[in-house]
Amino acid sequence: MAQSQMQRMMRYASAGIELVVIFGLWLLLGWWLDKRWNTSPAMILIGAVLGFGLGMYRMIRDAQRASRDARNDQQDHNKEA
Repeated sequence: MAQSQMQRMMRYASAGIELVVIFGLWLLLGWWLDKRWNTSPAMILIGAVLGFGLGMYRMIRDAQRASRDARNDQQDHNKEA
């Protein structure tokens, strides 16, 4: 397996971890703001929605990149054959 393929696989394998981390950080920020401003549960809900949305955006962008890379690899392979 070529080095670039391995790097690509590792980048896409980390997409789920990124979703959890992004979601968790926004959730924690919402929790902290709720405690600070006494607005429970408004900020934690907003943080959860924003975190999930941003995490999904990141995953979709990575999936599109993976699809584009796979198409380019297939085209390169067809040119060599």
